[in-house]
Amino acid sequence: EFRRVLFRSHLAEDERGLQVIARLNDDEFGRLLSRELSQGRLSGLSFGYRVRQSATNARARELNDVELLEVSLVRRPMQPLARVHKVTR
Repeated sequence: EFRRVLFRSHLAEDERGLQVIARLNDDEFGRLLSRELSQGRLSGLSFGYRVRQSATNARARELNDVELLEVSLVRRPMQPLARVHKVTR
């Protein structure tokens, strides 16, 4: 089941990658996610995107332009460095 639980307040590229600042819904499920984040049981991020422009060489595919479609909280992100770094209430 899909639920919108985050509302993005800031999105920008920084020296580490894509920085997302968001707030959780103030409902029962949002409070559950907040506890999971605060206790470290939920700390990954997953990004859904559409590639607009890319370049491929023998070793890798470079994404030059993407359209960000969604950001999800996950337990095990595909990219290990895609993590929640700070949780405040």
